[in-house]
Amino acid sequence: MMNNLIKSKQVTDVVSQTVEILDVNTDAKQYARLGWGIVLFGVIGFLLWASLAPLDRGVPLSGTVMVSGNRKVVQHQTGGTIEQILVKDGESVKAGQVLFRLNEIQTKANAEMTRVQWFTAKSVEARLLA
Repeated sequence: MMNNLIKSKQVTDVVSQTVEILDVNTDAKQYARLGWGIVLFGVIGFLLWASLAPLDRGVPLSGTVMVSGNRKVVQHQTGGTIEQILVKDGESVKAGQVLFRLNEIQTKANAEMTRVQWFTAKSVEARLLA
């Protein structure tokens, strides 16, 4: 039916549109201000964090203890992280007094790994003897 109308030229198309002129904002100042604001906020935030961050808690160092003018080195055999300091600066201490406690996590992990290796070696020995 559509083909019949087209062939007989009875169809006429009239397109009427009003064209509006669009005003495109090409000013990049707003985006530049936003970008600089984000950069400035990031730098100020980093400087604020850097000034307030407790960096003294994660620094592994060896220490020395001064006893009446004699220097005594305090050192753990395998190293570790100090969990708690039990004496204050300038406090008098006695022989055998606990000065600080080390974190036990690494020591326990090493002991467990050694125990697993021992069980493995015992099972290999049992298989070889069987």
